[in-house]
Amino acid sequence: MPNNQDDRRGWHLDKTINASHLLITCGAIVTAGIFISQQDKRIALLENFVVQQKATDASQDARSAEAKTEIKADLKDIKEDVKLLVRQSGARR
Repeated sequence: MPNNQDDRRGWHLDKTINASHLLITCGAIVTAGIFISQQDKRIALLENFVVQQKATDASQDARSAEAKTEIKADLKDIKEDVKLLVRQSGARR
């Protein structure tokens, strides 16, 4: 009759813990913690960048609208000048 402890044909669990396995597991946990903390820093930096970019975009939009208004006024002045020139050249003929 075979002894149950000597029968290794099926699945079995080893109740010991290897030092190398323990070190690798601890290393993986520490590495994951460092990675997550760096991700938090990166996310915070990106959030600050987005806030700054929104402020920059708003000021650029304001300057663009102002420039557009100036261009429209200049075009209106040019149009009036062209009309005046056309009237003057028609009166000379």
